[in-house]
Amino acid sequence: MHFKSVFALFSGSFLAQLVTFGSSPYLSRVYSPDDFGIWAVFNAMIGILTLVAAARYELAIVLPATDDEAKRVLHQALSITSIISVLILFILLVTSSFWADFFKIPNQPAVFVTVALMTFFFSGTQCLLYWNTRKKNFALISSSRVIQSLGTLGCTVGFAFSPFHHLGLILGACLGQALSFAYLVAFFGARQLHPFEKIWDTEILKKYSEFPVYTLPGALLDTVSLSIPSMLTSRYFGLEVAGQYAFAYRMISTPLALLHTSLSQVFFQSFSQSVAQPDGTHKPPRKILLQTWGLMAAVILVPLAVTWLFGPELFSWIFGKRWNEAGQIAALLSPLFFFFYVSAPTSVAYFSLKLQRFSLYFGILGISHRTFSFWWGYQQGNFFTALKIFSICEMLQLILHNSILWVRTPKR
Repeated sequence: MHFKSVFALFSGSFLAQLVTFGSSPYLSRVYSPDDFGIWAVFNAMIGILTLVAAARYELAIVLPATDDEAKRVLHQALSITSIISVLILFILLVTSSFWADFFKIPNQPAVFVTVALMTFFFSGTQCLLYWNTRKKNFALISSSRVIQSLGTLGCTVGFAFSPFHHLGLILGACLGQALSFAYLVAFFGARQLHPFEKIWDTEILKKYSEFPVYTLPGALLDTVSLSIPSMLTSRYFGLEVAGQYAFAYRMISTPLALLHTSLSQVFFQSFSQSVAQPDGTHKPPRKILLQTWGLMAAVILVPLAVTWLFGPELFSWIFGKRWNEAGQIAALLSPLFFFFYVSAPTSVAYFSLKLQRFSLYFGILGISHRTFSFWWGYQQGNFFTALKIFSICEMLQLILHNSILWVRTPKR
């Protein structure tokens, strides 16, 4: 990938994250912890549903040798997305009472309609982003992220002063995603999109069947596992606590995620080359691994140490006094975030070393200890007990993850 392409992708992601992070001191004053709790549950549901929406056929868009076949894959992915989104809407409306009671969220049709619409817009956007990745339209990809972020912010601010105030965060997110989708459709050419011309393209479905059969289960397991803290916090401790947790997580992860994503791309390229060509022309794989861990640790140590020491004071000052508990959560989670983001850029090494089978084991382990942590905290009647157990288990899993990676990485 050329430098211009990397810069285009990075700049778009940076601006989008900057808008999100920079607007937080304002949004934290016009939206309550309960509102962020609804947003947290909404995000968790969307994360799971969007994985299923296109059955992972969007990943196959970049593979065909010809653009004609790639368009057929795109149309098939969009067709599946449309059908699945309608099914999701029907199921959610019929079972709305169950989900509202389970997650302690408002039992309002607007909530579940928004979930279904967001599933469609997010999954459809992903399909078009993969098409533009194939066509190397990196500037377009970058601008679509900025449009989504600005659209989300504008709509979220607008809904803060509307009768739908309590749903403003999720409605704003949905409309921002819809703007991004419309933008990509406009550049692709709406007249070229014919997802229902051939609803079931059996040739394409069979040729790329490994994606729903093999890729989807593992990805779904990982996403469900990562969604458990938000979902169980809402169920066991209520929307306000879920909102405090979600806000703390968002404020720490937003800048760190951008950093690790950028570093991960560089690491994956150099590490893969070193493993594939052990002829001395590249740095030893273990040296690359250690340098990446060291660099990430050096960059994030000070800000996370400050959060650990002064989290409640910082959050109260920057975001308002009602977010003091979010600062306590951020302080408690800072050691975990340190372990996680030091490890995050190098997790792709498992693909280079062909250790994908461990993803299943770690996924099952993650679901087990996360569920137990929050259930036990609920039994004890203490959310911070749940967080402490959760953090310890997560750090132990990360140590195991990195130990296996180190042992399996060749010295030269």
